[in-house]
Amino acid sequence: MKFNQLILIFIFIFLNFSNFVTAQGKYNISFAMLDKCKMYDAVNGYNYKTYFHLSDLKHVTPQDDELIKINIYVLGSKDAHILFSPTSAPDPDTPVYEIGAGANTFCEIRKKRKSNPLKTKRLQILSVIDPVPITIRITRSGLIEVSIPGDILPLISAEDPDPILDLKYLLFSTWGSTSVRFFYDCPDMDGQELTPDPPPMTTQERLIKDIFANYDTFALPQLTEEVMIDTFTIKSVDYNEQKSLLSTRAKIKLSWNDSRLMWDPLDYENIKGLRNPSKASFWRPSLMLMNGVLETFKNLDIQYTFTLKYDGTITAESKEFEMTTLCFPGSGVQLHDWPSTEMGCYIQVMTQTESLAGFEDSIKLELDRESAWTVTKVFEDDDYVVNHIPFIEFESLTNLDGKSQTPRMCVSYIIYLKQNQSYFKMLFQVTLFSSLICLVLGAVSSKTYRFAFISISMIIISISMMSLGNFAPKFYKSTFAIDHESLMYLTWISIVFAIINIWCYEHPPETLPPMWIGIFINFYWTRQLIS
Repeated sequence: MKFNQLILIFIFIFLNFSNFVTAQGKYNISFAMLDKCKMYDAVNGYNYKTYFHLSDLKHVTPQDDELIKINIYVLGSKDAHILFSPTSAPDPDTPVYEIGAGANTFCEIRKKRKSNPLKTKRLQILSVIDPVPITIRITRSGLIEVSIPGDILPLISAEDPDPILDLKYLLFSTWGSTSVRFFYDCPDMDGQELTPDPPPMTTQERLIKDIFANYDTFALPQLTEEVMIDTFTIKSVDYNEQKSLLSTRAKIKLSWNDSRLMWDPLDYENIKGLRNPSKASFWRPSLMLMNGVLETFKNLDIQYTFTLKYDGTITAESKEFEMTTLCFPGSGVQLHDWPSTEMGCYIQVMTQTESLAGFEDSIKLELDRESAWTVTKVFEDDDYVVNHIPFIEFESLTNLDGKSQTPRMCVSYIIYLKQNQSYFKMLFQVTLFSSLICLVLGAVSSKTYRFAFISISMIIISISMMSLGNFAPKFYKSTFAIDHESLMYLTWISIVFAIINIWCYEHPPETLPPMWIGIFINFYWTRQLIS
């Protein structure tokens, strides 16, 4: 037992060491390179205890219109805060520039401590094993920019219409019980900066930087009324009859217009489009499967290839993705019951626009009526065939949380499924009629064979019902299952009466029954009912 524990400990140490080596090279910054930097450890929650005068830092290198340009290396899991202030002890109402990371999920540029955000953006860059290099630029015109050295686009940037020009102090802090280490005021290393200036930008890189520099991914596109579904291509369909689940693999093509991403091609060497601009983050619709189950109940996990045009038109072509919906007779268009199932299954798709304040539903979903859906082939497997896949008009839906009643526009596709084989019907009909015939033979036979025929009927119907449980849908009770259940009850009743009949023959009564019983049995209507 001890040997096994040692093996597990060795594997754990090896894996963690491997992760350490891999993560250390992410930004190509080693701890040896940071030995000559100044270091500050921020602990014990959100408080700015120690201040550093910017004039005392030797490697703050503003140029031209820049008020501050400084390289800082951050080592921590989350909640790093950097503050530039005109005073050494700013209070909550003092105008400052605070750059805060919240739980390593978002970053904010604020003009006051913990308030008055100028820009918020979702980011996840901090690491406890890899120092993250960031460059902070603050210009006299009010531009605050945080970037990774060498990247085309900044991590986050904001513009202050009323800039703070008397910034004198640099302060660091964290949040809660998290500890963060800051490396700052780093000198040159062998004549080179730790974060060298990036090479000159190409025209395409300059275009990307210009249109995305101050782009807010959480703001809805301007002058956009709908998201257009250009094509919806069904690639494959798989129906799990027992669980009543329809798995559909599809591709979708969306288009919308965002006037914030317009440019003049003449200013950028006649570039009229961009395909998958690197490291560019922009607004895109989030598609939600309204009648989805399992992991697709909320948002569809779709990967897109984006194309941007100079007029602000964005086209998103998805890779294949899977949708799992619940489909059983009664949930869609019911034509025939199992085992001759023929029904229509709904796929209901809507847009869900996400912002920091929650979800908004002001973006509508539209259809290209001529090419909104396509089918690559007629899908056919051992059990089912897909006949046709039409779409229907919009449906006005309400939120499912029970709190709000905002109308939601939903596009519904109907996939018609028809069972491809009839062997289930033949198999279970034969067993059903065989059991019924044995039951009838038991009713008309003498007491010697009556119990035998009824027992055979019980065995046949029991085996058939057990087989039915392996093939028939479990989410609802089909007509075939109801017929088997009724015949099972009738067989049990016949067995009980057969046992009573045999017992009465084997053990006749020693005394005559009362006269009224004979009169009742010989009554005309009683005999008609018994017969």
